[in-house]
Amino acid sequence: MRWLLLILFLIPSPALAAIAFDAAEYSGSCTGTTCTLPTNHTATINNTIVCTGFINGHSTDNITGVTYGGTAMARYSIGTFVSGVGIPYLYCLLNPPSGSQSIVITQTAGIESSFACTASYTGVAQSGQPDATATPNTCTACTALTTSLTTIADNSWAFAFEGNSIGAPTAGAGTTARATNANGFGCFDGGALVHPAGSTSLITNIGSSGNQSVVMASFAPFSAVVAAQPTIFRLILWGNW
Repeated sequence: MRWLLLILFLIPSPALAAIAFDAAEYSGSCTGTTCTLPTNHTATINNTIVCTGFINGHSTDNITGVTYGGTAMARYSIGTFVSGVGIPYLYCLLNPPSGSQSIVITQTAGIESSFACTASYTGVAQSGQPDATATPNTCTACTALTTSLTTIADNSWAFAFEGNSIGAPTAGAGTTARATNANGFGCFDGGALVHPAGSTSLITNIGSSGNQSVVMASFAPFSAVVAAQPTIFRLILWGNW
């Protein structure tokens, strides 16, 4: 007699949530040791990250913290001081509070103004960020600047904040401008997932020869374990019974 034994296993499998752009705006400018940006940001809450990029006019780092809705943001990158630009910063917050939220920059000396833009993205892993950061990039007497990094996780998303000495920057090839301002700065991303993981670049342009300073980071996608799916293994037993 031949026996047929079917063994059913329930094996959970990971599911990736694709990162997507949510919202962005010019956050305004402010001055003072406790500097509240005049424009609030509202983010969709769905494995979200909120990032604020800003330029501060001091030639040395005097920023002691940034909050979003009263919650401390993490410093992802600080750029290089460039004449006529200042120092660019990138601060981000995972799992931000819902609703319209204010952004407050704290500095040790409040003489110089901070100019900022803010953007949010959904489908982002809620720990282990940033996925990667670029070496701070600068140029003098240039009209375009290419900044690159190498992503670690597949389907990550690249984001950059740029400051310049000319005016509102524009996006180059493979780059999307999310918020820019005539004071000389902007928030940019790649407009798509980086697949497969590897080197990726963002290009920022200014209308005429000037100075630029850029900070850039990438975000890894959210991954969840979905309900177990049945997988059947068949074992055939032979014997005489």
